[in-house]
Amino acid sequence: LEDLSPILHKYFLHRCRYDIMFSLKLAWLLGCNINDRWLPQAELQRASRMFYSIKTEQIRPPQPALVPSSDINYRHSVCDAVPDHLKPTDRHHHRSVSASGMQVLAGSMPQLAVLDQRRNSTGGKITLGDLRSGRAFDTGCSCEVSEDSVLPGSNIPICTCSAPRLTAQDMFVYTLGNISNRLLKHPTRSLRTTQLYAELSQLNLNLPARISLPLCLSPHQVVRIPTSEAVVLNSKSKAPYLVLIEVVECENAYLSPLPTKQLDTLVTGSGLPPDEAKHYVHSEGPSPSNTRASSLPNLRCGGCLDSVSLNSLDNSHVLEEKDEDNDSDGCMDVGSKEGSISGQMEDEEDEEEHVTFSVGDIHRRLREEAEGPKRTFSRDPEDPSAAAMKEPWEEKIARIRGTSPYGHLPNWKLVGAIVKWGDDLRQELMCWQLMEQFKNVWTQENVPLSIRPYMVIVLSSDGGLIEPVCNAISLHQIKKQCKGSLLDYFIQEFGDVNSERFLTARKNFVQSCAAYCLVCYLIQIKDRHNGNILLDSLGHMIHIDFGFILANSPGKNIRFESSPFKLTQEFVEVMGGVGSDMYQYFKILML
Repeated sequence: LEDLSPILHKYFLHRCRYDIMFSLKLAWLLGCNINDRWLPQAELQRASRMFYSIKTEQIRPPQPALVPSSDINYRHSVCDAVPDHLKPTDRHHHRSVSASGMQVLAGSMPQLAVLDQRRNSTGGKITLGDLRSGRAFDTGCSCEVSEDSVLPGSNIPICTCSAPRLTAQDMFVYTLGNISNRLLKHPTRSLRTTQLYAELSQLNLNLPARISLPLCLSPHQVVRIPTSEAVVLNSKSKAPYLVLIEVVECENAYLSPLPTKQLDTLVTGSGLPPDEAKHYVHSEGPSPSNTRASSLPNLRCGGCLDSVSLNSLDNSHVLEEKDEDNDSDGCMDVGSKEGSISGQMEDEEDEEEHVTFSVGDIHRRLREEAEGPKRTFSRDPEDPSAAAMKEPWEEKIARIRGTSPYGHLPNWKLVGAIVKWGDDLRQELMCWQLMEQFKNVWTQENVPLSIRPYMVIVLSSDGGLIEPVCNAISLHQIKKQCKGSLLDYFIQEFGDVNSERFLTARKNFVQSCAAYCLVCYLIQIKDRHNGNILLDSLGHMIHIDFGFILANSPGKNIRFESSPFKLTQEFVEVMGGVGSDMYQYFKILML
């Protein structure tokens, strides 16, 4: 490995020079390992130098010889947040920076947005990092994809204005992570959900922007977050949440022109003058640190916070809720009459602070709920993620696209992410990489084993992003909702045991169950309770949460799990019993 070090170093430099997302992923992983302090001194120094070079944006594409001085000063604005004792006095002497100093820098980088926001709040012109400005992710880059921006001798577009390349993207992902961290202050799920809506609404004021979601591999730009679709997930000591993000695919996420900012239907149809509507978009949202979560509207049953009037935001950044007649979940009664809705809105017209709903949107949703198919799973207040995950992904895309102001764009796309803070996800990252290799080997050897690896992005030693598994629900929720056995659920979902759909789902179940039994045996995955095992809409079994692998097990390594994998009587019953052909097929796949 020591002989490969110079080659890998040149490769990393080349990739970081032209690939923004690769630069950030490498910096995030380097920051984790630097803070751990387990690396030998030589490797720690090498990692520290690379980390510093990436974070201070010293690794950039070739620039034109003449660059305006204002652009140079703007490019190095991110370096203002770096402590003075960590800055090299000469560009040729940056190797003298100590490893201990790099640990301080690596730990402070997630706070760059906070430092930059404090500086901008004093009246500076740069709004980068200030979520209240409406342009928190605007780096000031004026470059676009053109023949002039393409690197000579290649098809790689580059930025020629020397604006910060990495800062906006870095701030966006850390903003998502810090939201998860701040939700821990609230003891109940309802308060966390309300606070989550407020945080995402403020983030929405700064979109669209030249940023992207690391979990989505195709080039794209983030344009909007449908706030009411976010869900706080189950966790005893953490506050992970699921967020859906609207993006538009483009040629280059950081150089392609942004789509025009679109107002929601309520704002454009409210009769506001253009100047007031423009002010609506850039008005200051609720400050995450000062917002009283209990005073924010609870709209988890279809009411979109994007459709709530934000004109009531005052200096205290508090939204007052005016829905005393609503039920305990804060959603409108689906049986209410049109007249009562109109009357309530008329009574609130004179209020200084009010919640405004789009009547046309209410009519549409009431009609869809009356005419559409009933969902199998009802909404569980203790676990609202169950209903959200059970909804077919295609139907979710169609529903959100129909209400989005950007849904008319042909390159519109919906992506999702689970934001988890408070756990080290490097072990999850390793499991994802191993499962990708298992899948490739089985595919090459034509072995009919089925697994579903999901992508993991490590942001720091405290958290990261996880790709959500669509069209799947946990066995825990299946048992809780259906009040029957797993076989009963299969019959309910896929029809009679002799039907083609049921037989196909059973085959998928056997092939995926055998695959995960092998994976659990090979890397000794523990903590396989029903909440960590999913079942998708085609019958595949999917395992998640690989926090305990190899010699690590729950309960401070008590090692109470002696079985090499989980194969319950219910699993065998779905296969058809011990003497069935599908059970014999399962044993053949295992061998």
